[in-house]
Amino acid sequence: MSAARLSALICASALIAQSAWAEEAFVTQLRLPARSASVDAFAWRDSRGVSVEGAALARLGISPPPGARVHLGDVAGLAYVELESAAAIVITCSAACYPSRRIGVAEAARV
Repeated sequence: MSAARLSALICASALIAQSAWAEEAFVTQLRLPARSASVDAFAWRDSRGVSVEGAALARLGISPPPGARVHLGDVAGLAYVELESAAAIVITCSAACYPSRRIGVAEAARV
């Protein structure tokens, strides 16, 4: 293998490895004080912020956008603060975070 090709392969693998290291995984507790709820979850930090599994948000009663992992900044009406000393993320939500419900829909469907 030529020295130029070897050098190119080393540079390419360094670029791939660098992008893989750009994301940090950690375990945290998601807290939603308004509902007195919390769940332990895996989270990932990257250049866009923190992302979690959509199922973890659903367990808190929050309606996550589609996808297995969701950036917290992509959830409408959600704000969060990281408490590194407590290994927790405290979430506040407006009504836009929660699934919409219609009163009387079940009754109207039976008629």
